[in-house]
Amino acid sequence: MKILLVIRKDCKYSQKAYQFIKKFNYQVDVVYSSHRNQAMPSKLRTWKGDYLFSLFNYYIFPKSMIKNIDFPINFHPSTPDHPGSGMVNWSLYYYDKHFGSTAHLINEKIDNGKILRVKRFEIKENDSIESLITKNKKNCLNLFFEIVDQLLNKKVSIEEMIKNSSNEKWLGKARKIKEIDDISKINLDITSVELERRIKAFHTSQNPLSLYLHGNKFILDKS
Repeated sequence: MKILLVIRKDCKYSQKAYQFIKKFNYQVDVVYSSHRNQAMPSKLRTWKGDYLFSLFNYYIFPKSMIKNIDFPINFHPSTPDHPGSGMVNWSLYYYDKHFGSTAHLINEKIDNGKILRVKRFEIKENDSIESLITKNKKNCLNLFFEIVDQLLNKKVSIEEMIKNSSNEKWLGKARKIKEIDDISKINLDITSVELERRIKAFHTSQNPLSLYLHGNKFILDKS
């Protein structure tokens, strides 16, 4: 059996995934991803084999690549309610009760393939962007453990997983980063309720909310 693991560079959760999958003693090729819009290496584009496992990865796989893999699987760090980018942000913005991770087959669209399993946990009232990201990295890794063990060790079929998750559906099209950028720009007529909502869901020190006035940009400082 030939396996391709595509994971994030300098990520402790990705390394735990690699150490786990090595225990099964199959041939495992590893490719690391480090940032958005990173050029895909040629060896990745031409890879052929049985399984592709994508975890915390930035690459978007072309149709020409995934057609050469029997079972290309992605671990999306969100429930099917939030395909695409900004999953944690939208979950907080819409006051979701639960968050989680989704294992699904990869097709030519982003976060659109048949769902294998969704692993959820409750969102607490005091959860923030940072706390949800940390919780869900652990949650997504545990989903990876479960799926890989069932496929490689317990020999559960992909078809059975799809059947068991037939009630799970993607909600709408995958969101883009631009939607996060747009909602992070504040207008002067914003209500206090909406401002607090956006602060909780979108504001971080690395990506602060901003306001543009007479050609000047003002950055929110919550310190």
